[in-house]
Amino acid sequence: MMNRNLFRMTVLLLFILSLPAYCQDEASKNVITTGSLFEELIDLDRLAQFPDPGYRILQFSSYDRRSNLPGGLYWFANSDGFGNEPIPNFEKVLREPDENGIGEYLMMDVEGSGAIVRLWTAAISGNIRLYIDNNKEPLYDGDAITFLQRTYDIFPENEQ
Repeated sequence: MMNRNLFRMTVLLLFILSLPAYCQDEASKNVITTGSLFEELIDLDRLAQFPDPGYRILQFSSYDRRSNLPGGLYWFANSDGFGNEPIPNFEKVLREPDENGIGEYLMMDVEGSGAIVRLWTAAISGNIRLYIDNNKEPLYDGDAITFLQRTYDIFPENEQ
């Protein structure tokens, strides 16, 4: 049971952190939308230019961190979220798993504005809490499947 829950939390961590975060200057009037991101993907001329405003992409992906030397002892290790990893797949363990295998983990902590662009899951279950801008109350507190597979249903686009 504990391995299953740890796997779920690791996969959840993977998806939240494998999201590009686009930072922009506070004074900038540019608005980043899903549409502007799609436009950027298909504009081949833009590939040779630095983005303006500048941004950085942040990603999290689970993998067995012992698998780092080709041909080495752990090259084919695959303990990437199934529990009992010698090197955890989280930014931080906030609360160790209890007797039911349920713990609390920090997947990503980033400063600056951004956009969650892509999520992926292997049908993880559990709960997610998403906090924005140091708010005490989460923007989302609920089912992981709903968050990861139906994100656009729970966060309707703001009308400008």
